[in-house]
Amino acid sequence: MKDLDLIKLIEDKVNIKLALFENLSSINTGYKLNAQGDVSELSLSKCKISSLYLFIDILSQFKHLQILYLNDNNLSDVALLSKLTQLKALVLLNNPINSIPFILTNLPLEFEWKNTDYGHIGFITLYNNPLTDPPPEIVAQGKEAVRSYLLTRQKAEAEGQQMQVLHEVKVHLVGDGMAGKTSLLKQLQGLAFDKNESQTHGINVVSLQAPQLKGCKINNELKESIFHFWDFGGQEIMHASHQFFMSSRSIYILLLDSRTDSNKYYWLRHIEKYGAKSPIIVVMNKIDENPSYNIQQQSINQQFPAINNRFHRVSCNSGEGLDGVVLSLIAVLNDEGCLYGAEFPPAWLAVKKALVTATAQERHISRNRYEELCSEQGINDAHERDTLLGYLDNLGIVFYFKESHFTNNIYVLDPHWVTVGVYRIVNSAKTANGIFKLADLEYILNQEEISSSSYTPAQKKHFIYKGDEQRYLVDIMKQFELCYEEENGRFILPSNLSKEPQTALPNLEDETPLRFIMQYDYLPAPIIPRLMIAMKDDVVEELRWRYGMVLQSKNLEGVQASVIANQEKKEITIIVKGPDRYRRSYFTIIWNHLRTINQRFENLQVKEFIPLPGYPNEFVEYEELLGHARNGRDNYFSGKLGQAFSVSTILNSIISTEERYRKSENMEVQITFSPIIKVEPPVHTQNVTVQLELHQHIEELQGRFRILKEDLLDEVEIELEDPKEQKRLFNELNKVENAITEMAEAANSEQPKRLSSAVRERLDGFLESLHNPDSRLNKVLQAVEKGAERVKTLSDIYQKCKPFFEQFPIS
Repeated sequence: MKDLDLIKLIEDKVNIKLALFENLSSINTGYKLNAQGDVSELSLSKCKISSLYLFIDILSQFKHLQILYLNDNNLSDVALLSKLTQLKALVLLNNPINSIPFILTNLPLEFEWKNTDYGHIGFITLYNNPLTDPPPEIVAQGKEAVRSYLLTRQKAEAEGQQMQVLHEVKVHLVGDGMAGKTSLLKQLQGLAFDKNESQTHGINVVSLQAPQLKGCKINNELKESIFHFWDFGGQEIMHASHQFFMSSRSIYILLLDSRTDSNKYYWLRHIEKYGAKSPIIVVMNKIDENPSYNIQQQSINQQFPAINNRFHRVSCNSGEGLDGVVLSLIAVLNDEGCLYGAEFPPAWLAVKKALVTATAQERHISRNRYEELCSEQGINDAHERDTLLGYLDNLGIVFYFKESHFTNNIYVLDPHWVTVGVYRIVNSAKTANGIFKLADLEYILNQEEISSSSYTPAQKKHFIYKGDEQRYLVDIMKQFELCYEEENGRFILPSNLSKEPQTALPNLEDETPLRFIMQYDYLPAPIIPRLMIAMKDDVVEELRWRYGMVLQSKNLEGVQASVIANQEKKEITIIVKGPDRYRRSYFTIIWNHLRTINQRFENLQVKEFIPLPGYPNEFVEYEELLGHARNGRDNYFSGKLGQAFSVSTILNSIISTEERYRKSENMEVQITFSPIIKVEPPVHTQNVTVQLELHQHIEELQGRFRILKEDLLDEVEIELEDPKEQKRLFNELNKVENAITEMAEAANSEQPKRLSSAVRERLDGFLESLHNPDSRLNKVLQAVEKGAERVKTLSDIYQKCKPFFEQFPIS
């Protein structure tokens, strides 16, 4: 039966006309044809499908179907989809799927827990399903983790063992400094109110059994329950640090008062980004001081459904209203956004208990010790051990950090030990200017006295950090992009830098620079620090501050840029000054870094704007111009200005047509991070981050090569008199450019593969020739400004790319 006849059969069953689309996504309902007229993509989203029995035989007959969208339906049983072995992407978001059938893991597709409008080649997308078997934290680790969990569960059931229920939950107390978080935690413990309570500097972790909660009515289930309270310091300097201790599927309590009311939306978005659908309890404190204080509960509840009308007006001084907070805490234990009640295989729960005991006593244990604890419970499979450890890490029960010089000796850690150490560094007087050295850590971690005017967990939990442990903490901070290391051995903490630049900024607008604005619905604190880390080699030392930086390109002559965040307007402004052919390339590097950083925040909405030519303060949205360009319309009319502008001219001022086309082709196949789960992925799922990082390297390699090629060609007629030599060099550069293109295609293909020997030899030979003083390439290179430095950068980027391809199969 022909594909279009199959489409008609489906239309009869869903009673919906399926439209033909040139580009299909989860938003549409319809299909897409390939060049041969076969159905290659099919979207049955929002068709109210509750069973696959009526559709699976029809779907099996689409021989060329690659991407299937079944999102936003009523599917709970998806086992029949295992028959669709021809699929290369399957989107199942927003269904009532509670469990993943083991047979689904037989499909040659990886699993992902990510919100997306497009099917990612090589993935089954399961985001926003109420999964319990396995839970989302397992799914986020990939298919092998799912298989390990399901096999372990099957084994336990076969041996007559019942799954064990975890009656524990992580509770985050967040809000501005002095809002009353520590006072609330003390009241919940039944401790006396202290009107002179100091601000918390860092994170204070307190674990309480339900009977210890003041006013908690105990039943048989609750008497075994444990609440792990994480009291987060609210000072701005610590917001970037909080992000790697916050987790999803927890409980969040937001403390507000009339003084901090203006920041309520900031914190709610903060919770939304890091806590996903975790239930939220909003506590309005200090009603004894301001009896009329309240917020627009109905409006806020509509914007943030995770609150679910849990608003409480309290006084931590008198205790008024606290009973309602406790009742909400108990009620949200059954919320699907909360991990309380998760089922563990018995062996896993036994390892969990052993790890908690071991790390509390020893602060951290080695890889061998962890494997011994697993072996004692019959867990000998490496995938299963990785899956379990990643799961416990995300719950905040232990801390697991895979990438470090000390991985074998320091493998699983006590979270208290980590938090105390990191926040001692962040809050130290030695790091107040955002700079420290390894030699400072002995004083910071083991000797520095804590101010009596502030409360910090280090006052009650005093640890001694040895030399390798000190370096380990810095490794953690580097991995989570809290700091970076300079060549001179100094470490920079961007979040601790001064709020204002300490030197006058250069005037980048005395000519006609490239300007671009990124406007956020919520501007996360880590974005500027992460960009500073990504661009660290070009950051001008005396022109970096907490909210921005000035950049001086080391490879592109005469190119300067500034990137400045405006917290109130929630926008980032990029200005690039320099020669036309260079500034677009440099802007693209900055832009790509920011887009990559943005993708790590779920549901972050960013609008991008370009100024209209001749009107630096009148902007048009970038997507608006792209829409014109896609439809062949080169005329954009501004009603406000009463003037028409060339779309292509505006777009070409920031990005070339070629680069624009390539971005539109590749933007939806780039694999991005999911911020919901904090776990470091085990080896068998690292291909997700591998492809993203490789794509970034290749993109930079292509951009830098094109600029170098242009400069070499500018000099070739002067340096090489022989026309034949000129032609040979021209041909050689074209072949190298083709080789880099082949590299990009190998990485971006549906099944990434190793580089061919021809491509490797071409690129290796090109770089060797550039260094050979007898070669024609080197002769021309001598005339290029900073040619040697630029070749070194090009070579470094290429060397970063090569190891990635060794992980891919030979084509």
